[in-house]
Amino acid sequence: MNPNIRTLLGPGVRFVWDLAIILSGGGMRCAYAIGVLMALIEVHGIMPGIISGLSGSLAPIIYFLLGRFKEMRDWPNQIKDKKFINFWRLLRVRIPIDVPYAVDRWMADAPELAEAIATSRTKLILPATVLPEKSGDPETRCWFRNEDFRNHARELMIALQSTSQSVRVGKRNCADACFTTSLTDLMAEVLREGANQVVVVDNSVSPVSRWTAPIMRVLARGEGPMGKLAWKFRHEEPIIPKSSTVHVLRRRQDLPVEHMMDNEPEHYWQSIMMGYRDCAELDLSHLK
Repeated sequence: MNPNIRTLLGPGVRFVWDLAIILSGGGMRCAYAIGVLMALIEVHGIMPGIISGLSGSLAPIIYFLLGRFKEMRDWPNQIKDKKFINFWRLLRVRIPIDVPYAVDRWMADAPELAEAIATSRTKLILPATVLPEKSGDPETRCWFRNEDFRNHARELMIALQSTSQSVRVGKRNCADACFTTSLTDLMAEVLREGANQVVVVDNSVSPVSRWTAPIMRVLARGEGPMGKLAWKFRHEEPIIPKSSTVHVLRRRQDLPVEHMMDNEPEHYWQSIMMGYRDCAELDLSHLK
């Protein structure tokens, strides 16, 4: 376990090796996931043995594994940085979020990031879309784990959150898996990894998504190789089996964060608190 977690929260944190946490994507809507992860430690005193997620959930996952809960709470102040989200980029048919800039800031703030993730006791399972080398070949999916961050931390953190371009990671052109991977796929992968208990955090569906998704498809089409995938993407409800070992956590009302690029700090903070309250009310007393 990362020593930062022990320092911040004392010896009361239990490591539950067969518990997996799965987080959906959704850009800034992943503020909800930040609240869930904070409550998991602060209320339940649980550190999961496995964690997986999509797209915008990567930032909460990284801060969580680093034990940097102060920074997680401070996110509402960081997102007002106009270099991070700049809606003037829309005039050039570009996604407003500057992912490389955000990643460079995170790595500057946490120089221990790559080694800490590589050596974390919690298993990290993250999907990526692999774009073909030759035109006409189908896209595929690959999975990255803790040890991959030792030599490719920056490339991975950009690629796994980039819906508009691919990034070379080793010998593969990788990009965000949000158009090729579902929560159902993540569920299957964590079960293969040995999870016996799963908490699925799904904040991906909202009324606003019905009009932001088409806009994102247009923007992605203007930016490069992810365009074709974005254009044909259609959100489908995940198929999560009903089981006493699977807990599905969905927000009980619309999140204050109105869309995946909402950079209003108050909306973000309210969404964090919704996730915190919802997770705090989960009965996880049976976990050992």
